[in-house]
Amino acid sequence: LTEGDGQQLGLWDADESWRDAEDTIDAVTARFGRGMLRPASLLKVDVPRGDAQNAHRIDYEPPA
Repeated sequence: LTEGDGQQLGLWDADESWRDAEDTIDAVTARFGRGMLRPASLLKVDVPRGDAQNAHRIDYEPPA
């Protein structure tokens, strides 16, 4: 063991860069609505532009 500054890191410690990201997410959500920001892994590959609002719906079928 070595001497340290006595600060313990936690899983949920506030970090300035995370605060910036959260502020940006809040601003985008306030301007465009809750459904506009989603994790990229939830978007379907074949979602045409303009249909992103409905891409999160389970019953969504892209236009043919």
